[in-house]
Amino acid sequence: MNAFFIRSEHRFQRIDVQTIQYVEASRNYCKIYTADHMYLVHVALKHLVAALPQEQFCQIHRSFVVAVSEIRSFDNHTVYLSERYLPIGESYLQDLMDKVTVLTNSSYAYSRKEVELV
Repeated sequence: MNAFFIRSEHRFQRIDVQTIQYVEASRNYCKIYTADHMYLVHVALKHLVAALPQEQFCQIHRSFVVAVSEIRSFDNHTVYLSERYLPIGESYLQDLMDKVTVLTNSSYAYSRKEVELV
């Protein structure tokens, strides 16, 4: 899926998936953030997550989903985007680690996608 439509201001608005930076849930609503706009849509986060390409997006918190391509850095508690930072829920850290490739020269295996450098 390259795009979907949401109901916004009495019409259906197209959102291209590749423009989404992150999504923030707030009760039964989601705020979809792109580089130039924020869309408020009446849909539960779990339904929006199901519609997004799983290889391109990662849920990092019970209230946040981020486009993996937008992540600039992260630690055990925070994902840093170019102009924002988002919390990582403890139970979601491994999901994030499974979506990215981490290069390291230690023998500590944190993720199955971690590549050890010698």
